[in-house]
Amino acid sequence: MRLGVVESPGLTALLERAGVPVVRLTGDDATDVEHVSWMIDAPHAVPLEVLHDRAQLADVREREVAARSRNRLRRLILRTRRAVFGDGWDAADIPWSVGRRPPVSAAPTLPALSRAPRVSVVVPTLDRPDLLARVLEGLATTTWPDLEVTIVDNGSTDPDAQSILAATHHRVERLPIGFNFPRLVNRGATASTGEILVFLNNDIEILDPRWLEPLVTLAAQAGSGPVGCLLTYPDETIQHCGMAIGPRGPEHPLRGVSKVVAPAQAYAAGARTGVTGACLAIRADVFWALGGFDPLLKRDFNDIDLCLRAWEAGYRVWYTPDTELIHHESRSRGPATHPDTLGDWLIMRKRWADALSRPDKWWSLDTSHPRD
Repeated sequence: MRLGVVESPGLTALLERAGVPVVRLTGDDATDVEHVSWMIDAPHAVPLEVLHDRAQLADVREREVAARSRNRLRRLILRTRRAVFGDGWDAADIPWSVGRRPPVSAAPTLPALSRAPRVSVVVPTLDRPDLLARVLEGLATTTWPDLEVTIVDNGSTDPDAQSILAATHHRVERLPIGFNFPRLVNRGATASTGEILVFLNNDIEILDPRWLEPLVTLAAQAGSGPVGCLLTYPDETIQHCGMAIGPRGPEHPLRGVSKVVAPAQAYAAGARTGVTGACLAIRADVFWALGGFDPLLKRDFNDIDLCLRAWEAGYRVWYTPDTELIHHESRSRGPATHPDTLGDWLIMRKRWADALSRPDKWWSLDTSHPRD
């Protein structure tokens, strides 16, 4: 448990909602809010100047979302603020690559793990007791010998969901904040003890009790970064067989294509530019070496951002079809049409301008190495 002294009433409430009783801070500005979020969700310190830069970027992000929102009140507030304070912050003011979460280490020299490392599955959830019950049933059948499950509850109020959470023997972390996928799973990772972390959406359906074995085998190798698997929709069409940088940005090649029609080599095992966070395995030491998921990308692109950072640091990103799961995509929070998606894309396109400027080899479904 993290202890300290709070000197700001506003941050006291934030900490209480996050389940952290006391932390020492000096103010209530954006830098301090970023600081306290980092302290809650990640097990390492970050320089104050980095926090300040990230807080500025978060402020720009929120203003741009407001400026382009259909909500007239939000647009009016933004225009008034700019008129009164004379600032003209917009997307053009964000320098290229600013705000990237700094890695603790960038050395892909970690040795391979044992043949049966401890695995921690982190499941973020909010209400939807039907989804939660189904994924927990699948985890109960999983045959991995040393397995722990950490559920991160995003503030469920549904009585049935609360009953499931109260009755489960698994660890439950409670983080009742506005939806922020990286903060939720980072909190779960911090609370977990496994050598391998597996981030698993609550809308995943497990088909095979041995589903973890191919993922863990790849993730445990020296030099491995994120590892993903084959995800299909309930109608048996492909939802995910790796991610690529396409003409419009990060894409899922073969999305919606039947496995019967798709060329087998297109979803064969191998390296990928990225894999989805809906089911992503990674060594815990590598995950924290890369800095974890970035909370500035609240809803989207946080998985491809992690994968691009892994490639940049010298790790490889793997995909295997030997693990196949059903993904009832977006059933728990709806499709990706939220205004926050705009803010996430604003940061993504600035941070990875070079990578996004040229479609990679996986877009053409070439099975060779995806990155030059």
